[in-house]
Amino acid sequence: MTDKIRNPIYAGAFYPSDKKELSKMIDSFLSTVNKNEPKKLDGKLAALIVPHAGFVYSGPTAAFGFKSLSKSSPKRIILLGPSHQKYLKGCFGFSGIWSTPLGKINVQNAGLNIIEDDEEHSLEVELPFLQKTLKNFEFVPIIYGEINYEELSKICKGAADIDSVIIASSDLSHYNSYDKAVAIDKNTISAILSLDLEEFSRAGDACGKIGIAALMLLAKENNWKPVLLDYRNSGDTAGDKDNVVGYCAIAFFKSTAEGSKKKVRKAFVCNKNQSEDFSLTPVEEKYCIDLAKKSIEFYLENNSILNLSGLELKKVPKKLLEKKACFVTLTINGDLRGCIGNLTAYQPLFTEILENAVNAAFRDPRFEPLSKSELAKIKIEVSILTKPKELIFSDAEDLLSKICAGVDGLILSKGPYSATFLPSVWEDISKKEDFLTHLCQKAGLPKDEWKKSRIKVKRYYTIKAEES
Repeated sequence: MTDKIRNPIYAGAFYPSDKKELSKMIDSFLSTVNKNEPKKLDGKLAALIVPHAGFVYSGPTAAFGFKSLSKSSPKRIILLGPSHQKYLKGCFGFSGIWSTPLGKINVQNAGLNIIEDDEEHSLEVELPFLQKTLKNFEFVPIIYGEINYEELSKICKGAADIDSVIIASSDLSHYNSYDKAVAIDKNTISAILSLDLEEFSRAGDACGKIGIAALMLLAKENNWKPVLLDYRNSGDTAGDKDNVVGYCAIAFFKSTAEGSKKKVRKAFVCNKNQSEDFSLTPVEEKYCIDLAKKSIEFYLENNSILNLSGLELKKVPKKLLEKKACFVTLTINGDLRGCIGNLTAYQPLFTEILENAVNAAFRDPRFEPLSKSELAKIKIEVSILTKPKELIFSDAEDLLSKICAGVDGLILSKGPYSATFLPSVWEDISKKEDFLTHLCQKAGLPKDEWKKSRIKVKRYYTIKAEES
């Protein structure tokens, strides 16, 4: 079965339907940017806000955003567009092929329900600019309606990787007099540039307000810096000054220090962007192992969990005072003897180690409680987890392509059924297909459930402390 082709709906209306005329128009907009763009833009491009009106109105402003995009050369574009033509609850993805006068492009879905037969312009009008400024890229359009911006930001995080740029398609104020529009838009842009979500929610005026707010939240969480590239309205371009629509191009740049931080991370990275910067020194690793062993010994003697206080508490390394989830794994001669942990951080790391060491030794239902005679034989490993992130995938093949064998810890769930494998399990199950099959079985699901139904999969990484 051939992929369904979405032919351009707004060619000849919002932009030229003739290939040469369209290409020439965009080139003209981009060449103007060369003379007027900000001279220095620091950092790697993470996100954009660009307008979506007819090209004669908003094209000059949109060009500023797409010019910065061409210099970044991302591999994946996640495009957020508000639904103007119909009421939608939530957000939706697309499938098949999209066509413009400049050519065709395969559409990728971010693991969302597919919308059929859309007539939305906020997404379509950005595609010719993308086709002119980027050569090879994955195109992930998302249309949204009534949805919380926090939820939309999570979907963006799940769909993005290290080489992604997220674009929010949006115009600003609509159908005000020229002077009034400038005043309203000034307040909106000021809130965006200061990442003031409260003020933006209160006074921001934009048709793609939810998408912009999602970007602002991501910027706050990831220390992205917003930069205004261009502002004007339809009264400045091709319309009258009585009823104008405002347009802005704003770029969000990653911190220049972000790259150097990633180089020192101890957790493995498999061409993916990891959200946490956490590592252990050899001294801290040894402390983790000694603490776990001390906790097990104390429980054997006292039948209770060790409680650090006084001087002992003051000796705890600062990093172990942070709230971190962890697993404690016990082995004897290479064979598993117990493994218990938690996926969510509720307590300081040192407390989690104390409790999970006891749980692994005495409360793992797969094994008898550890005996005193086994104490000298056990080898202890403490795995500290990064925060799990949901993987967005369209089908089983797409899921396999996004899993990093030997690196990822995975949480698989469907309804009430859930299970996890730590990254260390790859040592015994090296094939991705087998890894997912065994994980389904551990969760109490049919072994091939991952192939044929909608499941949720989250990825995390571990920083390991182990005995030498």
